[in-house]
Amino acid sequence: MILLMSVFITDNRPQPKRFGLSSPSRYDLFRYTLASYSCIDLWQKCFFYIHMDDNYTHCRGELDEYIRELFPNPVIRWQRNERVGDWRCSLREEVFPATKDSPIWLATDDDHVFVDYNLDALHEVVNCFNDGYSRLKAIPYSHWAEHLCMAAASPDAQACGNVHTYQGCYWDSIQILTPEVLEEIWFHETLKDDDHYPKINQVGEKRLRQPLDVTYYVPGRELCRHFDGYPHADKGGLHNVTPPLSIPPGFFEGDVKILYCFKKRREGWVNINPLSQHYVTQDTQGADYKWMLEDLPLFWQGRISQIETDRQHSRKRLCTYRNRALAANLTTNKVNYRFLLPAVPVEWIEHQFRT
Repeated sequence: MILLMSVFITDNRPQPKRFGLSSPSRYDLFRYTLASYSCIDLWQKCFFYIHMDDNYTHCRGELDEYIRELFPNPVIRWQRNERVGDWRCSLREEVFPATKDSPIWLATDDDHVFVDYNLDALHEVVNCFNDGYSRLKAIPYSHWAEHLCMAAASPDAQACGNVHTYQGCYWDSIQILTPEVLEEIWFHETLKDDDHYPKINQVGEKRLRQPLDVTYYVPGRELCRHFDGYPHADKGGLHNVTPPLSIPPGFFEGDVKILYCFKKRREGWVNINPLSQHYVTQDTQGADYKWMLEDLPLFWQGRISQIETDRQHSRKRLCTYRNRALAANLTTNKVNYRFLLPAVPVEWIEHQFRT
């Protein structure tokens, strides 16, 4: 698989609603996202097209070294693809020659973090994707709940193990795509080289009106989450179901400290508690995440220095509450208000439940 990131690192942007959580610099957030992608074992080649705002240009050398420590032999260009001509040039001259028909993980945002605890679900969906017959295929690696609801609403949805497919056209820049999809988009005859479209969604919204018939492969688990959660779908309290993320204190120093199953928070520690009624986005003493220790993101491994556990709770009880929190992502109507989609059948996610 090819990693293709084309991003603008800037703090000059609208401030998202984070429900009391602090916002890191975009530079640190980008480094956090990069660290999360570095644990993926499918990369054949990695391309980074990066534009850094004026206040970050002095960090180029540091970021170059950081990327090269995380990814083998990356291609780094210090300018993102801003115009159609930039995309055509980078795809034709660099990316496509390296693909050999491999899927392309496209990221034109710097803040969709790989949060899965292992690579099984990613491997499964990529295998189903590779075995599919369609030329135009996509894996939505973020916004998982939305896409699983879309599959549930689709009359042509099919199952491939724990993966669910549906037909559609979703203009977004956070997808794993076939080279043919990128070619259909960026080399379309209606586009001119000077057109300013840094992202696919801008092409879909502003220029192309002809929908593509794409087969979507929805992973069996959440792979990535938008760092700020999903405020576009948050009218019913989704921030207390699928909350925004935070960079753990001490992450870049390899000194992450975890409190497990404690009712009270401790400054400088990450509060992991599946038994908590609320997340910290709704209660200042709530949990950062309602995970079990087995659910900790894969890329945190090697960066955790301490785990302190309240051992009074049985595994059965922890599993029950953890599974309940997981199911709430998909079987409530909190995620569906905007899209008017049905809740996902619980049997679609039972394979994720712990016992």
